Amino acid sequence: MCAIRGRGWYPADFTELTLFQLLEDPVIRLLMSSDRVDPDELRALFTDLRARLTRDEMAPGEAGRT
Repeated sequence: MCAIRGRGWYPADFTELTLFQLLEDPVIRLLMSSDRVDPDELRALFTDLRARLTRDEMAPGEAGRT
């Protein structure tokens, strides 16, 4: 993405937000509320998923086993 600065086009200084930062966005919170999504439950789901993926990366031979 580019932005106008002065007399030319330069790359815009955008960074990607984390999932946890996105969960704090007012528009996303409103959408989640209308869909009856509990932000705390979703946050817990993401945390559990991250732990499982990290565990599977550490033991590739064990991936997919529970």
